[in-house]
Amino acid sequence: MKSGNSDLAKGFFAGVPIMIGYFFVAIGVGVYAGKNGMTPFQATLMSAANLTSAGEISAISVFGDGGDYLQLVVAQIVINIRYALMAISLSQKRFSMDFNRRCRFLAAYGITDEIFAVLANEKGQITPKSVVLLILGPIAGWTAGTFVGAFAGEVVSSDVSAAMSILIHAMLISIIVPEARRSKPALFCVLLAALISTTLHFCANGIRPGYAVVISSVLSAALAAWIFPVKSQSGREGGASSDIESPAGERAEGGLA
Repeated sequence: MKSGNSDLAKGFFAGVPIMIGYFFVAIGVGVYAGKNGMTPFQATLMSAANLTSAGEISAISVFGDGGDYLQLVVAQIVINIRYALMAISLSQKRFSMDFNRRCRFLAAYGITDEIFAVLANEKGQITPKSVVLLILGPIAGWTAGTFVGAFAGEVVSSDVSAAMSILIHAMLISIIVPEARRSKPALFCVLLAALISTTLHFCANGIRPGYAVVISSVLSAALAAWIFPVKSQSGREGGASSDIESPAGERAEGGLA
């Protein structure tokens, strides 16, 4: 993204489709937050500070179940660790000279799966203004959608509110199914995580939802990496299957998970 008005416009318009998608998905997050006792202000503040649907849903579940802060922190680290890897990857891009540490912190705050895909596929120089314009729209869409959902959950009937909460499950399914159809390791990981989570739910009634998420995520990912190792260029095995595509590739349709 070179300097100039055309590149600023490019950054802004690249974020518009993401903004629209985030708005409608966040409505479901807002409804879910309201059903678990959060006010519209609390739900909106959470979304403004935490741009991750899976992380927010997990946090809402922990709060709604009366969980402690430890399981909340551990669950967020496990769910959102991929954003740290995305930030490390983006650090190898060609940034302009005025892209200082403060700008990098701002960019890190705005990294989501879709924004990462846009930045990772950028061939030119990346400037602070272009990044800001890219992330402003999606942040606004996500925050506004959460407010609309939380507010609507208070004024509409319980039946309508329950129907709107299906948006969350539809979003998660839309993220999982395409990748699982393309990749056997991803399908294995998803099914195993679902099996472990279901087993913990019915056989370990005392376990909190936050810890259940951590256990099912770590165990399924570790087993998938062990059973489907990556073959490096030298022929040695790595830690995950090469069937799973890079987030910078064709996975731009993934949600704000």
